[in-house]
Amino acid sequence: MSDLPSITTKELETIKAEIEKMRRGSRESHLRPHKLVMLMAIIELAERGLLIENKIYPRDPLLGIFEGIFKDVQLKDDLCQPGPPFFHLRSSGFWFHKIRIGKEDIYSELKTTGGSIHKVQDIIEYAYLREDFFSTITHHWSRQELRGFIMNLLNPPKVKRLETAFSETFPLSREQLHQVLDTASNYDGKKPFQELLRTNTTLGTNQVKAMPHYGLGSGLLDADYQLTGFGKFVQQNDPLMQQLSTQWLMHYFLSAPQGPGPAYWHELVVTRIKPGEEFSKNELIEQVNNFLVINLNKQLNIEKTIRPAINAFLGTYSKRDGLQDIGIIETKGEDLYRVLDPNPPSTWVVAYALLDFWKARFPNQTTINLNDLYGENGLTSLFLISKGRLNAMLEEMQREGMLEMYRIAPPYQVVLLAADEIPILEKLYGVGNSG
Repeated sequence: MSDLPSITTKELETIKAEIEKMRRGSRESHLRPHKLVMLMAIIELAERGLLIENKIYPRDPLLGIFEGIFKDVQLKDDLCQPGPPFFHLRSSGFWFHKIRIGKEDIYSELKTTGGSIHKVQDIIEYAYLREDFFSTITHHWSRQELRGFIMNLLNPPKVKRLETAFSETFPLSREQLHQVLDTASNYDGKKPFQELLRTNTTLGTNQVKAMPHYGLGSGLLDADYQLTGFGKFVQQNDPLMQQLSTQWLMHYFLSAPQGPGPAYWHELVVTRIKPGEEFSKNELIEQVNNFLVINLNKQLNIEKTIRPAINAFLGTYSKRDGLQDIGIIETKGEDLYRVLDPNPPSTWVVAYALLDFWKARFPNQTTINLNDLYGENGLTSLFLISKGRLNAMLEEMQREGMLEMYRIAPPYQVVLLAADEIPILEKLYGVGNSG
């Protein structure tokens, strides 16, 4: 399979669009998950090294994998039936059937399987994928991209991402954000939050818009301007956000692939923030402009929106009142920046981020592949750490009973045993019963 041609980003986006536009059965407002689960099962076959050639047989191990995934995502009156999606995916444009000899006439007249996998097995020898789709799931990076995309379709993100212009041209200011959190800690929702900020803080007209957005983006506030669990611990134990653990987690939330930070922030962190890399402000402006056009179909004004967004991004990491202390970026000149090799975050910073990442990307799964935590959409890129360091952190989490790792044979698995964030925050801030 490694000899197959690699897939381009443009081709991958086309395939994503085809999947999103697939006809799916529904009941009231609930879209049936069956076709998406079947595609996830195919991806899992490839991940386990079981899809040696472009032939997908309607039997185990496919059926067992389908059932396992389906149980994690089914809602309401969804029935675990692999037959219908195996058959009806033929309308997608990328899924085809090899008909058993002598069954061609029956197949041509067949409109539905009636939920039976046996009818499918009797008529169809195997399914096969369009060449570009098969290439997508046989290369690791594009397979992981597609897995995350389909999981988001099955479990749409509940957190709305910040828009590109959320910062109102300002970088993150911890002193100003401290005033926002103070106000939020007593906020009862009876008055507009920005009105209270104008009355009770020293923030200016645009700062009362920008800093609450930074509170949302850095995981300290929810959409109703209430302190999150993380925000409450910060307010009680590190109100000026001086501790590196606090700043690392703020960075994580701004940069996470699932939000709540803006999409361009994640794009820059995983592609540009690599130790030793240098770049100019104009290079980032060009990259974000292209990213927004290609991935979000947005054409924004460069001078009014994109340049201020890049200024906010760079200022957040290069100014002392922002997140400079975690040591990610240094200024080399008026328009040149260099990525440093920062001291890594603590194990419990990564543990808290892991819980958030897991709940957002794999909300109904207790087991994921270890590879899901690597790379651009994993934790290694976000925290600028190696696979080896992340593995060492996971081993410490295992000793503390948070998870189990199974690395006997690939694909290696991680099983989540404890999903309570409070003990982790207690470890981070040295309070409670966790020491």
